[in-house]
Amino acid sequence: MTNEINWKEYARVKPGDIRSPRYRHLLLLLYLPFQALAFFVLERVYPSEAYAVITCAWDQKIPFCELFVIPYVLWFPFWFGMIAYTLRYDIAVYKKLMHYTVLCCGISLLVYTFFPNRVQLRPELFPRDNVFTRLVAFIYSVDDSSNACPSDHVLVALGLIFTVLHCRRLSRPAAAIPLVTLGLLICASVALIKQHSVLDALAALPLSLIGYLICFRKKEKK
Repeated sequence: MTNEINWKEYARVKPGDIRSPRYRHLLLLLYLPFQALAFFVLERVYPSEAYAVITCAWDQKIPFCELFVIPYVLWFPFWFGMIAYTLRYDIAVYKKLMHYTVLCCGISLLVYTFFPNRVQLRPELFPRDNVFTRLVAFIYSVDDSSNACPSDHVLVALGLIFTVLHCRRLSRPAAAIPLVTLGLLICASVALIKQHSVLDALAALPLSLIGYLICFRKKEKK
């Protein structure tokens, strides 16, 4: 199978064609709506009545900085953009990213199910009133502070960094430096807008390492 497929060819793919080895990798995309639905059910439909509150002393020392809402929301286009880019230009790396997503985000869903947790770090009053604090307030309104540890934002951002470094087209400094920087800023943003505890980010690190070793270090089958 070629490592690059034109979008026009994807547009001609019929449901029955997905059973072919040439297009079977498209089935991995089905995990994304499953992840969104499962998270919605855990958070909105069947929320747990008892939560473990995740916090540590570092959380009180880290200041609230609304500017970091920018990398926080860029997580979404960065994630889906990388999926689309690798699906078009580097199917081998696309599969690594999707396997990493299924493994790591799947484990985090299990943690949320059997170890419900939340953070209580959001400021009662914002220190300033500007477009960024209003965006943070909007995020607070649509996403409560439950199911936070490990942080999916951090898990996925690290997976995207691994993707950049493994993708031949993106691993050159001109592309890799800004993309890796964005990934690191996303990791920092979760604590700086008080959406997560530092412990949520730290809990994501060993899980992301496991995902890296299993999904990115394995050799592609020929």
